[in-house]
Amino acid sequence: MLKCIALTHVPVILSIVGLIMLVVAFFIKNTTLTKTSYILLFAAGVAAIPVFFTGGGTEEAIENLPGVSEAVIESMRKWQNWQ
Repeated sequence: MLKCIALTHVPVILSIVGLIMLVVAFFIKNTTLTKTSYILLFAAGVAAIPVFFTGGGTEEAIENLPGVSEAVIESMRKWQNWQ
C-alpha cells in the first residue's frame, strides 16, 4: 500500500526538481545540467504511467486510513480531473 502512495508522488517531485534544474542550467549555461534535467523530466513522464493506472487502487487503499476524510479524497479527485 505504501508503495502505491509513494509512487504517486514521484512524478510530481521529479517534475519540480527537473524544472528547477532546467532553469538553473539555462542561466548558468551548463550543458551537463541541462541534459540531466531533461532526463529527470523524462523519468517523471515515465513514472506517471503506472501512477495513472494505479490511482484508483491507491484511493481505495487510503480511504479507510485514520485521519483521511472523504473531503480530502474528493479534493484530490477534483485536482486529478482539473487537466
